[in-house]
Amino acid sequence: MTTVIFPIWFILAAIFAYLAYMQWRLSGEPLRTFAHRDRDREPGEAESDEITKKTIDDFNNYLEMINFRNQKHHQMAAIGFFVAVFLSLVSMFLIFGS
Repeated sequence: MTTVIFPIWFILAAIFAYLAYMQWRLSGEPLRTFAHRDRDREPGEAESDEITKKTIDDFNNYLEMINFRNQKHHQMAAIGFFVAVFLSLVSMFLIFGS
């Protein structure tokens, strides 16, 4: 029976390790901020341009908050998967040792 369970724990550990790696990589990929491109303006568009810049600044602040939360979320998921890898390997060697 242990000859069957040993590879199963090893496969589970490999799957969890891959998922942990992917989550850790995803934690380093933030969403891109929005950039305002200057263009030729007509005299009546100055007020509209100011509102656009304020909206872009507010949106970029929102993206920074989302990036921070996503980074922490992915890091916590990666840590959870690393714990699962550790427990899978411990279980594998406990079965192998018995």
